Amino acid sequence: MSVTTPNDKHIDLILPTYLEWQYTRIGQLEEHGLAVSGAVIVLSVGVLTLLNQSDSGVMGVMSLAQKAALWLALVANIAAAFYIRRVEKGQDIHEKRALHVLELYADSLLHVNEKHTFSLRIRPFLQALVHLVVALTIIYLLMYI
Repeated sequence: MSVTTPNDKHIDLILPTYLEWQYTRIGQLEEHGLAVSGAVIVLSVGVLTLLNQSDSGVMGVMSLAQKAALWLALVANIAAAFYIRRVEKGQDIHEKRALHVLELYADSLLHVNEKHTFSLRIRPFLQALVHLVVALTIIYLLMYI
């Protein structure tokens, strides 16, 4: 396997394919992170709904199964918050690779990319915040009910 140098005559074929792969992978990571987050939120809402509709209700004494379900939802939300951070790090790696390739082989495109880019870094933060708020709510329920 040969290494492509900046003077390679085939770089115009390799560069778009490589960049497309990097940004496709970023999109796949984001989709997977959103799917995991959505599944955990559905699990948490289901657990809280079933807890509220049980005979004892939220204000009554919880059974062992209800407490176990709350613990499961708590662990799932904490794990989802950490997973969202992991996905964000993976996206950063792929983005840095793509920018490095642009810098090496297409410096003019790098300047266009820097001039017309925006970051949606608030989404992972808000997503993790939602999971932490749900986790804190579950901790409250476990401690005081």
